Amino acid sequence: LEGIGSRVSSDWLRRWLREPHQIKPGTSMPAVLGDGEQAKADANDLVAFLLKVAGEPEHSESASSLNPAAEQHVEEGDRLYETLSCIACHHFAAPGERDPYDRLSLHFTDAKFQPGELARYLLDPTVHHAGTAMPDFSLDQAQAVALAAHLRERSKGELSGEDGDKQFAEGDAGRGRSLFTTRGCANCHAIGQRSLAKNPSRPFALHA
Repeated sequence: LEGIGSRVSSDWLRRWLREPHQIKPGTSMPAVLGDGEQAKADANDLVAFLLKVAGEPEHSESASSLNPAAEQHVEEGDRLYETLSCIACHHFAAPGERDPYDRLSLHFTDAKFQPGELARYLLDPTVHHAGTAMPDFSLDQAQAVALAAHLRERSKGELSGEDGDKQFAEGDAGRGRSLFTTRGCANCHAIGQRSLAKNPSRPFALHA
């Protein structure tokens, strides 16, 4: 999970921890927090912990060059989306809507990624998840920026209301660290090369 806090939004991360199967039906990420007010507090504390220990970017270059939103980028991204056959694996409808081809929804893509991080992901999808099914298309930076611009333009999912940052006080990172272990997160995830599990049951995998 190295740098997760600099790669995804805190709103998305909080929602993902509470309702992973609502965001990505069929994901291997378990819903470990349950429901209710306690689940909201637990998610908030876990997010505080992850932002504290895994929030620093692992790269020094600015994200601004990877996040332009010019119209020509969106148009070129639309072309790439077609020529790379992205539609074979993805759609933009909400995750709960039935897709006859069992494709992965990109509905919350814009809400998920921090500025520049979607293009960075497209440049090397395997860097944080070696077993991902997402292929590496060997895009150059201009192509990654264009495709990211198109995906953000088409992605309409919003994480607002009760999951918005303004609805939450600052989480307790210390309690979040404890939850990371007691709720089993450390069995599948590590922070960089560090595992917080005493006896991990399997290698870590990045679900987020």
